[in-house]
Amino acid sequence: MNQLSVSFRRQGQELSANLSGSLVSLAALNLNTSLHDKADPWDRLIIDLTKVTDVDTTGLNTLFQANMRCIHKNVVMRLRCQADHPIKALMRLLRVENEIDMELV
Repeated sequence: MNQLSVSFRRQGQELSANLSGSLVSLAALNLNTSLHDKADPWDRLIIDLTKVTDVDTTGLNTLFQANMRCIHKNVVMRLRCQADHPIKALMRLLRVENEIDMELV
């Protein structure tokens, strides 16, 4: 597993969070607050998972929690990933594939 890294880039009211590595266990928990904290009300937060190699339920839960916090801040959150990304399979398995807005690349 690769260590998780995150970089943020802002362009107007769009904030991109580019993740790479493994979104699992402790790394996912550490990421929990930083995802939505950098977004301002009425921003659009794009979480780019295209370079994330694996995701577990802790990682998925982190994304769900970030989405809930974004809703409370009036921030629109969207996940960006490939159609065959591991998160898609995990969401399908847990029957939550329509719970977070996704953009397939």
